[in-house]
Amino acid sequence: MDNWLVSFELAVHVAAGYIGALLAFPLAIGARKGTSWHRISGRVFVGAFVIICLTGYLLDLDEIFDLVVSRPWAKLNQVPDLYNVASTLSFREIGVMATAATNTFALYLALSGWRVWSRRDAARVSKISWLDVVLSLVELAACCIFVIAFWQIIPDKGKSSLYLIVVPLIAAVPLLDAGNDLWQTLSCRSPQHCWIQHARKLAMAEAGLLAAIALRCAPEQYVLASMVASVLLIALPMLLFVRHRLSRRP
Repeated sequence: MDNWLVSFELAVHVAAGYIGALLAFPLAIGARKGTSWHRISGRVFVGAFVIICLTGYLLDLDEIFDLVVSRPWAKLNQVPDLYNVASTLSFREIGVMATAATNTFALYLALSGWRVWSRRDAARVSKISWLDVVLSLVELAACCIFVIAFWQIIPDKGKSSLYLIVVPLIAAVPLLDAGNDLWQTLSCRSPQHCWIQHARKLAMAEAGLLAAIALRCAPEQYVLASMVASVLLIALPMLLFVRHRLSRRP
């Protein structure tokens, strides 16, 4: 693939990230639910997320072939180098699989959060939404790839008890989420608390997107603090929203 095309992929990837995180999502949560502003900005956010993840997959493939990306218009931090823990191509491919699996986690949150209402409508007429079944199965496969890939990437001396706990716990969140969605879809059960599920999934996708922007763009000495702040910026208002919704129940 030509160098200019890889640069174009990165430009689209970054632009979609900023549009989704800093424009579409704030407009969606600021607009009254059910209004045109809410629906349109929500669709723009999901569309931007699809573009982010698709271009992310392409950039992962470019990484395998050692393509040099020309980006005079931007200086991005390098992701912690998982690819060079071994000199063989197989380890490089495994590293790409790990990042692609993480990419899939975020994509599933955006798509499944957007499709909560479609699953509810299908369940009301006892119809299985096969698109949602496929999305859930892809997410479950990504969870398995994530754990296996990171197990292969980390050298034996790095496989501490902390690693054995942390990585499965990270994978457990999307695993349980997709597993529950799959069970509800196949059994034609309507999702409970649709608005909360919708908001939770999309807010988690936004938190992941903000954390990714912090990882790539924040000054290196502030990357970790920026990532934590980005997640809390979304997590705390989300908890207040859920508490408010539950407090209104009879």
